[in-house]
Amino acid sequence: MNKWLIENKTLILWFSMVMFFIIAGWLLYFFYGSKIIQDIYAARMMQPNLKLTMPYQSAYYAKAMSGFINYAFIALIFIISMFFLLAMRFKKKILSFRLPFLLISSLLLILISLHLFYKIYFDTGEASPYVAQAAAFLQGKLYLPGSFCDAAYYKGHYYMLSSPTPSFVFLPVVALVGEKNTKTILASLLFCLLNIYLLTRILKKLGIEIAHIRWLIAAFFFGTGYWSIAESGYGTNFDHLLVIPFLFLAINEILGRNRGIFAGIFLGIAFLSRPIVLYSFFFILVGLWTNPSPNNTKDKLANVFGFIFSFSLFVGIYLFFNWIRFGNIFDSGLSHLIYTGYMKERIDMFGNFNPVYIPYNFYLLFLKGFSVEFSPPLYVGGMLMDILGTSLTFASPFVFFSFWAKWNKNLLIAAWASICAEIIHILLFAGNGGWQINSQRYALDFLPILILLVALGIKNVREDVWKPAIIYSIILNILALYIIPLCRIIEKIVS
Repeated sequence: MNKWLIENKTLILWFSMVMFFIIAGWLLYFFYGSKIIQDIYAARMMQPNLKLTMPYQSAYYAKAMSGFINYAFIALIFIISMFFLLAMRFKKKILSFRLPFLLISSLLLILISLHLFYKIYFDTGEASPYVAQAAAFLQGKLYLPGSFCDAAYYKGHYYMLSSPTPSFVFLPVVALVGEKNTKTILASLLFCLLNIYLLTRILKKLGIEIAHIRWLIAAFFFGTGYWSIAESGYGTNFDHLLVIPFLFLAINEILGRNRGIFAGIFLGIAFLSRPIVLYSFFFILVGLWTNPSPNNTKDKLANVFGFIFSFSLFVGIYLFFNWIRFGNIFDSGLSHLIYTGYMKERIDMFGNFNPVYIPYNFYLLFLKGFSVEFSPPLYVGGMLMDILGTSLTFASPFVFFSFWAKWNKNLLIAAWASICAEIIHILLFAGNGGWQINSQRYALDFLPILILLVALGIKNVREDVWKPAIIYSIILNILALYIIPLCRIIEKIVS
């Protein structure tokens, strides 16, 4: 014990200092800082037009953020301290040429961590239609208490357009803590951890090098639209995040134990989150058949039958859910959406699916560049990201290394067939997944299969080609999600 204390005295010293600053900061805030903020807040409430100077503006906004500033301070101290702990532990490496990279990375980590902490602190489930639907289920109702984005209106009630998986996920949480205290962003981040674990397992089964797996994890989660959806808290996007873990579980089955029944269950749950996942059926089916286990035709047929049977049960649930809500097993509520503006005119003229949408959707999916909008009337400030997003080509160019993938011929054909079927569906659809930042969120539905091909493709491409593509994608996401919004905040404070 004494030997351990001597060897780690530096770490112990730093840990003690961390705890001291956390406790001291906590006490200072509550016994001194919070009093100043409360006084300024009270003055502002009594005099709404009161012009505050910069320091007092900051204090006012801090009060408006309630207890967040306290926890953010603790989180900031903790993150900085952990960095210094690592610096002391690996000081030889950190004092090398990597120092600038580590400093920049640490700063970004601090900013992103505080940003997430802020969003989670203020996140409330009342804004999520899936949380509202979960609460309705607990009350024995199928309809929502009011109007939400992408809600269908039928016979005097509003209904969720999508399938029930997201609401079922929130059922126990809503039952325990209520709608208001349900944290959808926190749930998204927890699923993110699960997805990282599952994707790592899958890539290992594909024989991908550990060093390359780390790059692919970074590419999938931070170089695509995944992260913007996960941290946005935008209610109707949660279904995308639920497709991925269950589709990963199904893929994990066909690459491992190959249990058809379980593959069907996992794919069925994903289908009940977003029905477009139906196109992944072909890939999972071929994967079950090409897996060497079982090794005889009779057992393979039984395994495939188990997959089809278990998946069919979930399709049946989907059809029944449509029927009890809209009186038609094939009516998902899409025809009952209330459209306004150009979308109403578009639907009235061409319907929900029509080849006339292909050029525009193709442009959004493959050709649209990174776009920042400036606010009127002078268009010199008020930067905002274009809500129509950025195409795969310009936001996540590394996905095109999938064309270099070499794999089992049948699996490769099935993977591309599933991906292309989903792309055709997206191109024909009237909507394009608007309100997306630097991404095309509908692409997340086929991304779990596409990332397998990317992983296999980079084996046949030079590292100095595919690594910069991933770095570019991540930097572009940081710019769109954090740097540009930060510039807008600074502009507002200064003005």
